Amino acid sequence: MKKYAKIIFTFIIIAIIMLFVANPAQNIKYTLDGLNIWAKNLLPALFPFFFLSRLLFSLGQVERLGNIVAPVTRRLYHVPGSSGLIYIMSIISGYPMGAKLVSDMYLDGKITRSDAMKITSFTSTSGPLFIIGTVAIGMFHSARLGIILLICHMFGALLNGLLYRNIGKSSRKIKQNKKNFASNETTIAKTALVTSNHNALNFAHINIYPSCNIMPKLANTNATRKCNKLAKEDSSADSSQTKASHNTTTTRIFAGVPQKVDNVLEDAMYGSIKSILIVGGYVTLFYLLISMLSDYQILKILAYPVQVILGLFHIDPAIGLAIASGAFEMTSGCLDLSLAAIPINAVAPALSFIIGFGGISVFMQAYTFLKSFDMSAGKFFLMKFSQGILSMLCCMAFVFML
Repeated sequence: MKKYAKIIFTFIIIAIIMLFVANPAQNIKYTLDGLNIWAKNLLPALFPFFFLSRLLFSLGQVERLGNIVAPVTRRLYHVPGSSGLIYIMSIISGYPMGAKLVSDMYLDGKITRSDAMKITSFTSTSGPLFIIGTVAIGMFHSARLGIILLICHMFGALLNGLLYRNIGKSSRKIKQNKKNFASNETTIAKTALVTSNHNALNFAHINIYPSCNIMPKLANTNATRKCNKLAKEDSSADSSQTKASHNTTTTRIFAGVPQKVDNVLEDAMYGSIKSILIVGGYVTLFYLLISMLSDYQILKILAYPVQVILGLFHIDPAIGLAIASGAFEMTSGCLDLSLAAIPINAVAPALSFIIGFGGISVFMQAYTFLKSFDMSAGKFFLMKFSQGILSMLCCMAFVFML
């Protein structure tokens, strides 16, 4: 199966290259437009949050702040209180902040893989800057629509977390048992090593200082004092050597961990730049891809199955085309809905689904970080799809307010 998937993927890549070469001037313009969108909209909005959030996590204050909401998160989602802070930061800054913070928490050893998967289910969200500013006001000229979309998006994410709160439960128990078993083995090995060293030292002590150990009652006082002095000096030397060895080992183990403020700043800056460049790459790539698909009418072919399904419910075909566009890049899907001559109350649920799902572009941005704890691509896709559905259902309940 994987072999056929690689062959299909290879043909898709070759087809995209051919589409690009067919009209290089226009496609280069699309690439520059994608870079422009990233540089003017995403870079100023996301980079400060990437940097500041990394600083916050590096200082180790997340657990202390998370204790405030820990009772709620543990009861509802079976995760630590730090997940509440991740949710707030994700809601404030938008995609893919939630995925990056979950990855950072896991790599720092603050949460388990099971916790990371659960937290991901409700912390992959867009932000008010995009929902209210870009979509509602910029495209539809309606602040009320933006408020409704944001509320439905937030509740949709929280409800989505309830669906996956037991995910990875059994695997966590198995891994915990393996961890305990390994810990027991390590303890036994260390005990054996210490005992062996202790016996070896005693044996050496007997050989070096026979007058101190063989028939101590018969040993004369001067010999005893001399032996005790020599033993004390050797013990002090061994202690100094052990301490130096321990310090060397400690330095080696924590060589990659920032211990000073300047190292923390450097680590935060490096990680933030890398993250924002990854986001920019995916935004530019998918903007180019969706533009080429539209130019060659391929998007309409891909949207046809969606339009057929929506037609069964007497829904405008233009919504199906916008959903297909939003499945690749959510901004394009939202823009297509704003250009269609459809009432806002009919468009709002589709908008809510597109923003909740995020599109393949957002999926790839987030999954780049989520791979750090071996998150299944299929499982994450299911999480995002269910989040889009729940956000849409919430919006359908509020649509009468438009």
